[in-house]
Amino acid sequence: MVFQFPTPKKIPRLVFLFLALGVLLVDQASKYPFRSSWLVGQSQPLTDWLWLTYVQNTGALAGIFSGNAFVLGLVSLVISLGIVWYAWRLESDSGWLPYLSLGFLLGGATGNMLDRILFGFVVDMFDFRWQGQNVWPVFNVADIAIDIAIALFVLMALPEFWRDLGGLRRTGDPAEELAEALPAPPSEPAAEDTACPVDNTLR
Repeated sequence: MVFQFPTPKKIPRLVFLFLALGVLLVDQASKYPFRSSWLVGQSQPLTDWLWLTYVQNTGALAGIFSGNAFVLGLVSLVISLGIVWYAWRLESDSGWLPYLSLGFLLGGATGNMLDRILFGFVVDMFDFRWQGQNVWPVFNVADIAIDIAIALFVLMALPEFWRDLGGLRRTGDPAEELAEALPAPPSEPAAEDTACPVDNTLR
């Protein structure tokens, strides 16, 4: 069997898949030491504002829906399948940003999905602190990937947003803009000459 390089149309899809796989591997590799050797709640400072704290999150973002890890895992599975389906239906000329954003999103979703289904909780470890106090929900690599995906989606939406905003901006006299927007009145018919014709034959 002769190896064939992927066609240009397939390259963005391959980037999407390998990016998602890379995010998944990095996410699971970063969680393994905490599951294997750390105690729940154990903390270690990296800097004054960034600590490593082992948290087992049985819910969703910031611990909401706590205790429903398996159900949330199934929801994540459905979302992941939907992401793959959508990526495969993208037009080949959609550009790189949609595939990159979907790759980050799929990698993050599957990383947390595996935690919920296999272990019953999501491992979180990155802990932002100010003066020794936690100031943000503890998060993980999968959460970072999802945030990057959201940022890329916003970046893609900005040009259209600014175009729409530019169309709504008023320039010049509002009365003139209103007059231009209203339909033009119908033109009046030309006035007919009602004067009596002169009979030149009598002259």
